[in-house]
Amino acid sequence: MGAQVTVRQRPAVPRETDRSPTMIEHVVGLWRTIFEYDVDPYDDFFDLGGTAADAVLTSALASRQFGVELPLSTVFDYPTAHEFAAVLTERTPVRDGRRLAG
Repeated sequence: MGAQVTVRQRPAVPRETDRSPTMIEHVVGLWRTIFEYDVDPYDDFFDLGGTAADAVLTSALASRQFGVELPLSTVFDYPTAHEFAAVLTERTPVRDGRRLAG
């Protein structure tokens, strides 16, 4: 007689919850590149020393990396990596049921 195997399904994880930490890591990595030091997801872009020129660069790099059009005001309106990542997650195209993450 063969052993009987029971296969259990993994619980479904909401897509936004699943993607948010990864997107935050991408944004933190982008900011590390710009500022050249470690940043926390809740640090304010401008408190870190970000300038308007840095905001332009951030918006352009994020737009290119994630394939979305981001107005410059996004950095001003959502100045923490956590908030900025939420906007990117919301605006990043979905392909094959998954959001693109760069």
